[in-house]
Amino acid sequence: LGYIILLVNEFLGLELNIFGLRGNIAYFSSIKSKRIIRVILASEIYNIVLGVNIAITINSTIQLITHRFNIPLLLIIYYIDLYLLYKHFIKLGIIKEKRLIINIIALY
Repeated sequence: LGYIILLVNEFLGLELNIFGLRGNIAYFSSIKSKRIIRVILASEIYNIVLGVNIAITINSTIQLITHRFNIPLLLIIYYIDLYLLYKHFIKLGIIKEKRLIINIIALY
């Protein structure tokens, strides 16, 4: 489980359907563990929330700067791969599989 915070600019390709991102990595976190227990799983969820807080803080600071120079606002796009989290929940047997899928869909 992990996350990456990027500061990027979007650019359009020659075709209208293609776009790209150009930028730098601002912060990243990655933790891999073969044995997942409840405490580690809780810390992983806390780590994801911390990543969102860092991204919001960086974006708020950049918005203050861009507002003063009349530059368009920046958006936060936060992508999380929840499949690993899903697999670990199922391994632990905490939640039934169908119910967990419904809960993850509800998050989006």
